[in-house]
Amino acid sequence: TSKDYIKNNVENNDDYLKNAPWTLLNELFEKLNFNYRFKSDYEFVTPNLKERPMLFPILSNGLLDYESPRELSELSDGEKSIISLTFALLNEKRRPIEKLLLLDEFDNTLNPSLIESLFTVLNDYFVSRGVIVVMTTHSPVTISLAPDYATYYEVFKQDNDSPKIISVD
Repeated sequence: TSKDYIKNNVENNDDYLKNAPWTLLNELFEKLNFNYRFKSDYEFVTPNLKERPMLFPILSNGLLDYESPRELSELSDGEKSIISLTFALLNEKRRPIEKLLLLDEFDNTLNPSLIESLFTVLNDYFVSRGVIVVMTTHSPVTISLAPDYATYYEVFKQDNDSPKIISVD
């Protein structure tokens, strides 16, 4: 029965909250110096939360501003793009992480500070786990902010059956 499933798969609120998606996202937000967090003390009646997770700005004293909640959907397109990369990792126990990540002009909604955040996420959550990341871009800013270990190729239209992929230093 569903009651048996709930009883056997969720031990208690504290254990659940340690690995909850908002806990993992808060760790990411802190690493990227984003100025908001989810609160950490949500309560649930298995399997439902008693309230909807919201983002709260961080006050100058380090506490959350509970008077100014924000929806995750209210973040900038660039912030949402970076966060979306981490969602695959939230289901890591259910399915393995792929070994190749293709990003086609993923940086087009990112300002320079978010490009740095993108490279942090790519390194810490993908490259460090053995995932090969292939990213296309037209942005000289993205190229200039890429990590030292990045390899660059310039791709041209094919002409007379000769390859037009050239390694760039």
